[in-house]
Amino acid sequence: MLTFSQEIWLKILEGAIIGVPVLVIGSLIIKNLRAKPDALAELTKHLASCIHSINWLCWSVQHSPAAIRGNIKTYNSEMHKQLSDLMASRVLLAVQHAARYNTLAPVMAKVLALDWKVGKVVAGCLSLHPLQEAAAQKELINCHNEAVELDKELLKIVSDMLQVKE
Repeated sequence: MLTFSQEIWLKILEGAIIGVPVLVIGSLIIKNLRAKPDALAELTKHLASCIHSINWLCWSVQHSPAAIRGNIKTYNSEMHKQLSDLMASRVLLAVQHAARYNTLAPVMAKVLALDWKVGKVVAGCLSLHPLQEAAAQKELINCHNEAVELDKELLKIVSDMLQVKE
């Protein structure tokens, strides 16, 4: 049988054994929750980044067509990185907030379709006859207009989601 003093020390020790791990785990959970990026902001950032790259390439075709080959290489590098980030942030938003993901999914599909369209045109630009290259440049200018509209659509959808008034 334990003395009263021993029982008190045993209870203190039990509290420490249970309390310290709970405190550590709790603080780690809170730290991770604070560090967790806002999935909507991340997906929006990556969508906007993809749209910007499309805009830049397509705009440059109109304003400095001689630089197209270098701009295509830059575009391909940027989009390769951005699309992997976009796919990752898409999953995070789908897990954290399915309704918001479903609202943004059509915009993401349009961005991916526009990238595919631009990719198809630029792949052809590298080996085209000059007359065909002019047609490809026109197509990229049209893609620029689509990207501008996508940018506006993205801004409106996210603003509406967050009920931001312009």
